[in-house]
Amino acid sequence: MLLEDCLLQILIEVALFFITSVYALNLQEIARYVNSQPGVTWKAAVNPRFAKMTEQQFSGMNKAKFNMEDMRDYVFVRSSRNIPDEFNAAEYWPNCKTIGHIYDQGHCGSCWAMAAFEVMQDRFCIYSNGTKNPLISGQHMTSCTPGCYGCNGGWSSSAFSFAKGNGVTTEECIPYQMGECTHPGCSSWPTPKCNRTCYPDTSISIDKEKYYVASYGSIKNNEATIQTEIMTNGPVTAAFTVYADLATYKSGVYHHVTGSSQGGHAVKITGWGVLNGVKYWRIANSWNTDWGMDGYLLIRRGTNECGIERDIVTCVPKL
Repeated sequence: MLLEDCLLQILIEVALFFITSVYALNLQEIARYVNSQPGVTWKAAVNPRFAKMTEQQFSGMNKAKFNMEDMRDYVFVRSSRNIPDEFNAAEYWPNCKTIGHIYDQGHCGSCWAMAAFEVMQDRFCIYSNGTKNPLISGQHMTSCTPGCYGCNGGWSSSAFSFAKGNGVTTEECIPYQMGECTHPGCSSWPTPKCNRTCYPDTSISIDKEKYYVASYGSIKNNEATIQTEIMTNGPVTAAFTVYADLATYKSGVYHHVTGSSQGGHAVKITGWGVLNGVKYWRIANSWNTDWGMDGYLLIRRGTNECGIERDIVTCVPKL
């Protein structure tokens, strides 16, 4: 029986090796194709992190759900007439260090919660003029938001709703547990349970320190309206369709070139600009700093590239 178990384990490891190798080969082909096409405004390369993953594992990181049009509660924003060509929220609010921090969602499809808690803590700092700089628990939001599925997906709007009704504890109380993925099959790990106390010190109640959202809502799919909201109140969340070529993004202004859909991904928009005549949104991603431009993505602006402008959600913190 032991010999049979060993043989089975070897067969599984060999199968995983070949599956991963095929995906890595596809990434090489995608990068080569992108870099060979005329008119492409970005550079591609195989990222070592994704080279180790199967296509299923990569798509498992993109589990953001999209809000249907009739389910969106829009916030009224009067578009400004004085919108600069470039804006970087991290530079505009330099005392709010969380704005420029790049997180790592690890092997979990928690991007919907990551984007929400990041925007929430950024806005606490902005709305309080730098007097409140909380580090909010992305794990608490991922594991406990009702109606969502933890690592298997959710809505940023639901995460804000949870923060409004229940409050979210701090990163110190419940640290993020789905860290950087380094082992085969890690995207299939289950979502950590919803803790009612701090973790791992269960003697401390999560109610000791919580942060709440006063209100939340969607922003209209309009370039100037989104820009006005960001430069007035801070970063916003966005959900867009991920294609296979995004895994190979290295620099420049991204637009979809090749590859199939790999799910929905939620991110934080922190600003905008123009590069070589191409307008872009500045995106703080949650795939660590060794991806893209030190963790950032520039994506084409004003054309709703991959749906980046169709599902913008944000919040007002309760000070």
